[in-house]
Amino acid sequence: MSWPAFIQSEVFWLRLLLLLGAVGITGFGLLAESNGGSPEVMLQRYILTGIWLTVFFFSHISNFLKNNLVSITCWLMFFVHAWSVYWTDHNNYSIESIVGYIITFTGLNLTYLRPRLYYSFLTLSLIATIVLLYTGPEPETNPGLLTFMFCLLWFAFTIISSVIIVSKKKLMDMNENLETLVNERSAQAEVRARQLALKNQELEQFAFIASHDLKTPLRSIGSFAQLAQRKLGKDLSPEVQEYFAFIHDAVH
Repeated sequence: MSWPAFIQSEVFWLRLLLLLGAVGITGFGLLAESNGGSPEVMLQRYILTGIWLTVFFFSHISNFLKNNLVSITCWLMFFVHAWSVYWTDHNNYSIESIVGYIITFTGLNLTYLRPRLYYSFLTLSLIATIVLLYTGPEPETNPGLLTFMFCLLWFAFTIISSVIIVSKKKLMDMNENLETLVNERSAQAEVRARQLALKNQELEQFAFIASHDLKTPLRSIGSFAQLAQRKLGKDLSPEVQEYFAFIHDAVH
């Protein structure tokens, strides 16, 4: 059973991520605020949600957005995570803020689709988190425990995504090698087809020449047989005349 074509499209899943991200950015803030958690700047969340929804809707209209949706989505994830890093520190690493940090950090791993961006984003995220952790106010949770957790997240996702990146690179190399091999075999087949066509042409020419060379002596035999038949005329027995007839039919 094969999946529908639109589900197999990378653009479909990126649009779905944009839609879910837009809902999650606002929804998570409303839930945290209703539970008496850390104060949320809802206006910033509404702006971020608006940006994500704008990209989602216009990716159906603009070919530029559609063709560059991977890179655009990677940058959106990075900015949202950077925003989450700031508010996690601002809210003194409360439970709600740490949960939001982990969610956006997990989403940031989508950028493995662009490996150069991926390693830069994750490294910047870890550095910024550690710097803010030890330069700001004393967090509610042990800084050493938080550092261990952030580093563990960084190493875990980096290793997992690196395996995916390497596997994808190997698959692309295999496809490229296969395509090169197919092109080489196609070129060889074309050369052999031209060689075969040339051989067939030479064979046809040889057959024509051989046929012509063989017909010449046969025609001579037929001509002499006709002369002999005319000269002897009625002196020929029916059996000999039948032989001459065989010669005439065979020549012609």
